[in-house]
Amino acid sequence: MAMRIAAQLPDWVGDRAVTLYNPPAGIEAGHAGVKSGFGPQSHVKIMEAKTAAKEVDAVLRAYIRDTDEEGSNRLLVELMCNHCQPVVRKIVGSRLGIDRSRHSGRREIDDAEDVCNETMLQLLRRLMDSNPARNRSLHLISPVT
Repeated sequence: MAMRIAAQLPDWVGDRAVTLYNPPAGIEAGHAGVKSGFGPQSHVKIMEAKTAAKEVDAVLRAYIRDTDEEGSNRLLVELMCNHCQPVVRKIVGSRLGIDRSRHSGRREIDDAEDVCNETMLQLLRRLMDSNPARNRSLHLISPVT
């Protein structure tokens, strides 16, 4: 049974899920009994995911190598806001079964927001740890949390 599996968050950053199972071109993996997608659209999705992953990798590499505090701050904001936050929201919403437009209650949405915020904070700490020039300012957020 072929399944679409998203990588764990700490090991993957981007705004689109990447399929770990690599089906032949034109075929999108699905659950058993579910019609697999054929045609150019599934190929486009795979190409978009690869392009997005390369873009995130480039920003992440630049952030890790950057020694200028202003430049690394800009890259950190780009990583967190443009790439990490959408993925975290999508994963948490999917895992908790949250549908903001329909049946989810206010409490469930608030719980999902709490999980998203905690995940983003952990990710921020990991990203800051990965940049040696930023390690000296990491202690500034620790007492607050």
